[in-house]
Amino acid sequence: MVFGVGLAVAQMTNPDKVLNFLDLAGTWDASLLLVLGAATGLFAAAYHLIDGAKAPLLDDKFHFPKPKVIDGKLLGGSVLFGIGWGIALQRRFGSAIFKERGAT
Repeated sequence: MVFGVGLAVAQMTNPDKVLNFLDLAGTWDASLLLVLGAATGLFAAAYHLIDGAKAPLLDDKFHFPKPKVIDGKLLGGSVLFGIGWGIALQRRFGSAIFKERGAT
């Protein structure tokens, strides 16, 4: 919920805003860097507070994932995830990018 509200407040749900951020050679809009900076600062502060705690408020210990070996299943899943994101972004922003460049 908080993530969605943050995206809406930062206007990251507006395709034109995101395209202007990605357009470094044209009408670059650096305002989304402020969102990135705020998120990074908030995470750093929260991590600093949590790092010194012995346990979370509602449990007896932290449950961090154990380091595992990078295997074929992990790499294959990562590749499929990246392909899925590429397809999703192409479908969402692809027509807007070609329209912006004047292609039909």
